[in-house]
Amino acid sequence: EETYGIAPYFVEHVRQQMQREFGMATYREGFVVHTTLDSRLQQIAEKHFDTEISKVQKKVDKHLKAVGASQSVRDSALVQAAFVAMDPATGHILAMIGGRDFSHSKFNRATQAKRQPGSAFKPFVYTAAIDNNRFAVDVLDDNAFTLWDHRREQFWDPENYDKKFKGPMTLREGLKQSRNLISIKLADELGPSLIRSYARNMGISTPIQAIPSIGVGTSEVLLLDLVAAYAVFPNKGIYVEPMAISRLERKDGDVFFTQESGRKQEVLRPAVAVIVADMLRSAVDEVGGTGRRIRTVYRFRPQAAGKTGTTNDYTDAWFIGFTPHLVAGVWVGIDDPSLRLWPKQAGSAAALPLWAEFMKEVYESVEPYRSLRNRGFEYPENLVVRRAVCNDTHKIATRFCPDQREEIFIAGEVLPSTCPLHGRSQEQAPRRIQRF
Repeated sequence: EETYGIAPYFVEHVRQQMQREFGMATYREGFVVHTTLDSRLQQIAEKHFDTEISKVQKKVDKHLKAVGASQSVRDSALVQAAFVAMDPATGHILAMIGGRDFSHSKFNRATQAKRQPGSAFKPFVYTAAIDNNRFAVDVLDDNAFTLWDHRREQFWDPENYDKKFKGPMTLREGLKQSRNLISIKLADELGPSLIRSYARNMGISTPIQAIPSIGVGTSEVLLLDLVAAYAVFPNKGIYVEPMAISRLERKDGDVFFTQESGRKQEVLRPAVAVIVADMLRSAVDEVGGTGRRIRTVYRFRPQAAGKTGTTNDYTDAWFIGFTPHLVAGVWVGIDDPSLRLWPKQAGSAAALPLWAEFMKEVYESVEPYRSLRNRGFEYPENLVVRRAVCNDTHKIATRFCPDQREEIFIAGEVLPSTCPLHGRSQEQAPRRIQRF
């Protein structure tokens, strides 16, 4: 284990990849392996990982003691976590932590643990919506409703995280505030099979059930898959397969393998990626966003976007987020899913702090990120257009609309109708084109 050095889970990930490719020759030939790991980012990740996960553990221990849990339960409630940082343009895995102690558990929770993503899955729903002629200003009602689950042959009454209803709201607001009922209604409108297609195309390799609850992330995923899928947004629709090995040499110095980036494939129209990235930016920048603490508590200033995730009874906590140059993801939970993180340790409380502290230090002290900290997301004019929207009707504003805001739309495509409340209405019914 001493040979694993700074990043034991990453080194073991590389070793397993080498063994799959070359078998016993991995050990016999004495290859020199060059990897994508950035030791500076790995050290920053490990420092904050230890600090932040220890805080979560203390809260779990305090709760179990307060409720009089047995010693065996308290001993079993070891909080685990995983972290991955990746370059969205190349797929280079820059930092990886698969658990709290490699010497005690070699199980890599970044690449092997299948866990429910909860709300961290919602961007796939909104991506499918934007790509199928919905707009960020479209309104759905955040209120009680019942769905028939064909597979289970029973009715389902979904709830929001806070057990409240907020009434009509735009898709942007629904994603920003992570309203379950908006996501579930949207998934029901689009069809669970379509949502599954988008998730698969964007790199989710685990089985996804096309069921009504797909909108709130009930099918299990891998952290590395989720990080690579989110990288599609800042990468303007290009999926890049995560990679760990950049060059292989034989003992005599002969280079027989080089790879500059992971396999690339366009999986989204660039304009769709730009718009969904901007919707996820709202979750970080705007009041009411589930990632807002990145700004208010951790004072991270570079442009960023991301999504929290929390599963039932606080079993799993997630935060996946990105800047234009770096994507990172955090999962926190207990290996035994029957044990919870308690009490109210949602993604914003248990997972987001590690992401924020890591990103803040990277952008303050590590090049090239330090030099890029003032460079934000791009909004190319050939991809998206900005239009004023009426805040009363959420339609394209007329010059008579007293309360307006700006919204972005796909360039060259049909826009929402003009505000019917202030001035003449010029209805434009968008054609519904289902993709995939």
